[in-house]
Amino acid sequence: KEVVCKRVDVPHQQNGSDCGMFVLEYIKRFVRDMIPVERDVQPDGSLHSWLESTSSSWFRASDVTERGRSEVRSLLLQLWHLHH
Repeated sequence: KEVVCKRVDVPHQQNGSDCGMFVLEYIKRFVRDMIPVERDVQPDGSLHSWLESTSSSWFRASDVTERGRSEVRSLLLQLWHLHH
């Protein structure tokens, strides 16, 4: 199969320290949003159309730092309590 690369505009970090938070946010949303869409992807570029239509509405850059750090901290504390 041929792999096609497309450039899609997505939210970007505004500093040099939030790259990990953005990667986690992209992964979380891609997995969450792609599960129902995966069955409907057609060779005519439906996946690219989906990415273009949803990428700009995925999240605001400010959401990643405000909410994301709190979520990661909470998950890490839950894991720590499970194992201690």
